[in-house]
Amino acid sequence: MYILELLVLSAVAHSFSVSVPSLPDAKDLYPVDSVEKPPQDFFARIRSHTKQTVLASSQTAQTTLAWQQGMSFIDSDSSNEAYTVNVTVGDDTLPLLIDTGSAYLWVYGANCTDSSCDDKKLYQMSSGRESGSLFTLSYSSGSASGSVVSDSLQLAGVAADDFSFGVASHVPDLFKGYSFAGVLGLPATNATDGMTNLVTFLQNQGSLDKGVFALCLGAYSTANGDSNAGLLVLGKDIAELYDETISYAPVVENSNNYWQIVVDSISVDGYGVSFDKAAVDGDESSTKRLAVVDSGTTSIVTASADATKLHSFFNDSVTDGSNFAVPCNTSYELAFEIGGQKWTLGPEDYLGSAYPSGSQYSGYCVSNIVGSPSLDNGTWILGSLFLKNYYVTFDLDGAKVGLANRTAVQIDASASQSPLSSLPHSQTTAGASSAYYNSSTTPSSHRTLTPSTLSIASSSVSGRASANSSSSSSVVSGWAGKRQLSPPLLLLSLLCLL
Repeated sequence: MYILELLVLSAVAHSFSVSVPSLPDAKDLYPVDSVEKPPQDFFARIRSHTKQTVLASSQTAQTTLAWQQGMSFIDSDSSNEAYTVNVTVGDDTLPLLIDTGSAYLWVYGANCTDSSCDDKKLYQMSSGRESGSLFTLSYSSGSASGSVVSDSLQLAGVAADDFSFGVASHVPDLFKGYSFAGVLGLPATNATDGMTNLVTFLQNQGSLDKGVFALCLGAYSTANGDSNAGLLVLGKDIAELYDETISYAPVVENSNNYWQIVVDSISVDGYGVSFDKAAVDGDESSTKRLAVVDSGTTSIVTASADATKLHSFFNDSVTDGSNFAVPCNTSYELAFEIGGQKWTLGPEDYLGSAYPSGSQYSGYCVSNIVGSPSLDNGTWILGSLFLKNYYVTFDLDGAKVGLANRTAVQIDASASQSPLSSLPHSQTTAGASSAYYNSSTTPSSHRTLTPSTLSIASSSVSGRASANSSSSSSVVSGWAGKRQLSPPLLLLSLLCLL
């Protein structure tokens, strides 16, 4: 009798070990200008000019866009922290988190007995086929693990036949409290550890013309009142959804499979920020920065030094070293220069909840831009806070990310033949993320989900292609431990490195 010995293929999962915005205890705060002196010429310029008042202008009639194959409505939770899309896997329709920072698609299996799977829609595997491989994603607290399965899949009216994905029999407690039943990973590479990117799979199958997908986070008006939190578009760009042209930035090659691009400059109210020098795509620069475009991260996260420098422009800002608070009446406009264009954020975007009235820091709001010691100097993460303002297209064929201004188009989904489009959308929100200016409620904080190890065990490893690529910059320099705050909010970045 022969004993078949399984070969375990191991990989390290590089992920963001970061915290997201929270109002720190007032006793932990200290002035930003005690660490980073503010640019005095900036404040002199601000005092010397008066902002123009924008007058209301007449608007043209809203265009109505008929439903097309490749479109799917997006849902979100009540705080716009987790954006999901309905995916039919085999005979089960599951809400999956859309994560451009994750390596592949995986779902909760019917054999999962962990509490994180309670009251969730589970994949029953009535038509699935076991591949003989196992997957494990280890987190800072617990692991997601199970088998690799092949089954049919439908998304946005497009079907994938015999698609391979992970089915988790164990899901860590960190996933409690979220309604999604798995993760739709959409990395910047065609395959990771033998798992094919869904968009690439559909293109290879002939179901999509192009290896491209677009995200439009934020609710659309609909002709028949369909609730939604935006659109996912597969295989093409729909011109009616964006204004004029798309500005592209090439993906900077990296071993982590991230959608990593160069930000040419960052400015505050038109004043260019000069940071400490950092390596950016092979060059040392004090203005350029590397940014990972990640729909699975809620806020904007950067290295601690960059976050401190940026907040020095906000007079009287305070910090606990990672989180920042600024006066709620600030009106500065932040601009990120990407692909030759400047993309702006206003205070309605970067200001979060306010300190309670009557407290020591009454009149201060948390900043949705977070500093993390776990990120390399010069690295930023542009999460859904940034993405929700724009039409964002991810081009696998051209290895580039495109940005364009969204149009105020109305969506008419009545003609859709897709079974997904008629599904009820469970939780939707429209508008800005957190209680802006006048909230007296202390916000919850995110719990960091940090995968550290991926392994696949298989009885057959022949022909397995490596997805490794050279890296011009390591995104994450380490996994510094973060305090676990409760209740958790969402931060997912599961992208794995072979």
